[in-house]
Amino acid sequence: MATRTPQPQRATVLVVDDEPLNRALCKRILATEYDVVEAADGASALEAVRLATPDLVLLDVMMPGMNGFETCLRIKREAPESLPVVFLTSLNEQGERNAGLRAGADDFLSKPFDRQELLLRVATFVRLRRQDATIRRQMARLRELESLKDDLASLLVHDLRNPLAGMIAFLEVLREEMSDSARQDELDDLDQALLAAGRMRGALNEMLHLRQLEGQGVKLRRERLSLSDAVAEALATAQGDARARNVEVRRASADDAVIDADRDLVIRSVENLVHNAVRYSPRGCAVEVTIRAGGGGAHVEVADRGPGVPNEMKDRVFEKFATVEARGSKGRSGFGLGLYLVHMAATAHGGRASVRDREGGGSVFSMFFPGPK
Repeated sequence: MATRTPQPQRATVLVVDDEPLNRALCKRILATEYDVVEAADGASALEAVRLATPDLVLLDVMMPGMNGFETCLRIKREAPESLPVVFLTSLNEQGERNAGLRAGADDFLSKPFDRQELLLRVATFVRLRRQDATIRRQMARLRELESLKDDLASLLVHDLRNPLAGMIAFLEVLREEMSDSARQDELDDLDQALLAAGRMRGALNEMLHLRQLEGQGVKLRRERLSLSDAVAEALATAQGDARARNVEVRRASADDAVIDADRDLVIRSVENLVHNAVRYSPRGCAVEVTIRAGGGGAHVEVADRGPGVPNEMKDRVFEKFATVEARGSKGRSGFGLGLYLVHMAATAHGGRASVRDREGGGSVFSMFFPGPK
């Protein structure tokens, strides 16, 4: 048996005019294709918008009481988003049209209007209205799917952390027991396994931390903080990774600055910048970390000799998953979570994160923190 294709629901057009003959004319032209609702004044139009939820409003300007301009303003303020309003008017002065545009009008149709032009204008705005509704439904569905994806990621992180912690503990015990009897190459293999497992644990913790920050917002535990001390602590955690990659990590200056900041979040952010720089630095090169006061606060700058960041990615590299888009190119690639956390941390403190080219090759990633108030 053949199935019938469901027909789309007829659109509703609200015609607002104090002249009954004008409303009757519009209804006679439109009624074959649309459901037509009539209103004789501005107050009735607002009530009809609330009750009939039209797809388009055809609105007269010269009405007693609330005129068309005032009615349009109220409709745009109170009606569902994207409800189009077309003025049916005999006013042709540019100043009056400008007033209509300021009120939120989407178009004008001059009286006396052409029947065919009215049908075409109505069809266009109804189509746009329905396309907008479709896009909004799709966006709502995408937000729902993104939320489900994030929940799944959190579950996976929780399920993977425990066995990974057990594996790391086993490797550490094995490394300790073999330290006196094993060959150096065997110890090196164990060190590499521990390093890889540690990176995996760091990535899982980072995903969980980001999920918490996104879900609950960044809640800062501010304290008076020496930026030099925070950077020193961050650099200490990066030394193992740097040695394994034959990259030197060093302070380029002994400057310091005092900020009011969340200590853990600052340290984690600097760690991410340093690990990012180490990862992309050629073997034998150095990563330089500089603290520079000025501009009402302080900058932490991490400079590397890596492949650099393409100009078209500089404004987007701190977005979530942004560096994934660079895969297949000669530039940086990755999962884009570490730099996203850097951006969130800097923004939460009222600062910013940025990247620029380094003279002689490479990149300089920077975080700015405002000074104490």
